[in-house]
Amino acid sequence: MKSLLVVAALVTAAPAFAQTKARVPQPAPTTPAPVQRIEGFDDEEIGGNLLHPDGEAITGRGGVKWGSLVRARTTFVPELVKSAFDR
Repeated sequence: MKSLLVVAALVTAAPAFAQTKARVPQPAPTTPAPVQRIEGFDDEEIGGNLLHPDGEAITGRGGVKWGSLVRARTTFVPELVKSAFDR
């Protein structure tokens, strides 16, 4: 019983030991102003050839149009009538 009381006292007192001291706010560090840098680019002529394929471009066929896979049941009405008369 005494050990239970000791454990309960330690568990409730533990958060009090975990508290930290209040911190004094520190001033933000100052950053130096960015250095302005000027880049100069001279005119330069670029030459080259435009690359083309040697043959003709082959285009594919149009997309295939598939029929619907959903089909209405033709035996539904007779089964419905039969289930109505079975009751």
